[in-house]
Amino acid sequence: MTKQSYRLHIEKLSRYCHSPVNDRISYQTVWFFERARGQYKNQRIKEGSTSARAKKFDLKYPKSQVFTKTDLAKYVNSFCEIQDGRKIVIGPHFVVRGNEKNYTQYINNNLPKKVTGIYFEDVISKLILFKEAERRYGVGSQSFKIGDMRAAVVPYTLSLLSYLTDNRIDLYKIWQSQKITDSLSDCLYDLMVQVNSFIIKNSPSSHYIEWAKKEECWTAVKANKWTLCLDSIKNDLTTKDKVKTRKSLSDNLDFDAIDIDKELKLLRSIPPNKWAEIEEWGNNTGNLSLSQQSFAGYDMKFKIINNRDISDSDRKKAINIYKIVKDKSPRLLKDYSL
Repeated sequence: MTKQSYRLHIEKLSRYCHSPVNDRISYQTVWFFERARGQYKNQRIKEGSTSARAKKFDLKYPKSQVFTKTDLAKYVNSFCEIQDGRKIVIGPHFVVRGNEKNYTQYINNNLPKKVTGIYFEDVISKLILFKEAERRYGVGSQSFKIGDMRAAVVPYTLSLLSYLTDNRIDLYKIWQSQKITDSLSDCLYDLMVQVNSFIIKNSPSSHYIEWAKKEECWTAVKANKWTLCLDSIKNDLTTKDKVKTRKSLSDNLDFDAIDIDKELKLLRSIPPNKWAEIEEWGNNTGNLSLSQQSFAGYDMKFKIINNRDISDSDRKKAINIYKIVKDKSPRLLKDYSL
């Protein structure tokens, strides 16, 4: 899966996969993935043309539920460790290094093979966990705040919790309730207090955040003995078998019928000179509009030559042109098939 197609899949799911109705919320909401800067603002302007429509939009798409690609990478990478041989390539120390560096690690080492509805639900559950940990840690002048290292302690604690529970936090339960239990929240708080103290005590210098950016810090955290009462969160844990069963379920949110990866691969397989031929064919036969001719002979030709990203709207335009050509003159694209 490419980074471009993965973002498109996440975007589609975020518009389609509404949150469950539960005893706290009687209406469904959307966790809005902002694939491109300004998408949320533009959609609100488009759909919220009156005060009544704006209010309806804000109920369905709460601003607090908007997240970006770097947010997603932060939530996911904070919840696991991945090794390449002896080298750790995904871990909380990368999250501490900042959004862009962590996103690069995510793209290179932690992209899913397939984005499914279950994957999306788990992302949101990790987001909810992360946000609750941030809230419990505190910030600024809040009297209850643990310290001044929230950016490091939160991802470290979530990674540690996953490590200590053998990745058995019940993410589906969190998705269903759209919140974590008080017992899990208290567990997070207690663990964050310990992690905060550990980093300060064991850092080789007073630059605690800098140490937290290093693999040595994460290795030391894993090797330490922690006080964690698993009985207090037993209802927040699931079993390995249940996790496997859930992931193997038929998922109607996979968008198999819209195989974006396959379409992008096809479009990139058509060489620049062929896009120029398509433009000429469209002009000679009148089977393509002027805008379609220009798009094929200029936009697509330029994108292929310069290896530029093909946006979702451009993909749809190009596939539509491809289908017209295949229908009207199949010999022109006989070597290129979906």
